[in-house]
Amino acid sequence: MNNWRVLKLDSSYRPIQVISWQEAFTMVFLGRATLVEVRKDAFVRSVGQKFEVPSVIAINRYVNKARISLRVSRKNVFWRDGYICQYCAKRFPKLELTIDHVTPKCAGGPKTWENIVAACKKCNQKKGSKLPREAGMIPLRAPQSPSPAMFCDLPDKVVDETWKKYLEPYSN
Repeated sequence: MNNWRVLKLDSSYRPIQVISWQEAFTMVFLGRATLVEVRKDAFVRSVGQKFEVPSVIAINRYVNKARISLRVSRKNVFWRDGYICQYCAKRFPKLELTIDHVTPKCAGGPKTWENIVAACKKCNQKKGSKLPREAGMIPLRAPQSPSPAMFCDLPDKVVDETWKKYLEPYSN
């Protein structure tokens, strides 16, 4: 129950973010968002009431240049990169992978989708705090933020079927 995720849309029904069901429920309860879709057979209860769990909500305002976002985390970077080290091109189990800042933190590299890749421990140690050209280690693919269509393939049954019709128009 605690891992239910909700697709948040702006008022024009464009996807902008994936949030927790608790945050979505609160937004709907406070009138800051409208309930668009609910999870089938999923409810939360208070002492005297039973509430449907949101699957998709729409906030009550338009977001200029909305772009769906997914938090940058180890799990999400490994998923985006297919559990493949972006330097040696080998697939590894998650316990044998690390994340690498392409532009190292010590050189001002941010923790963003565009600067982080999956790397095996050996490659990460070899690259160290060098820039890719200094280490002679260029990532296989330029790191980038996942496209909205990738949310349809999220692991662990995070994505509800009801999301697909809202994500499809924004897929590549």
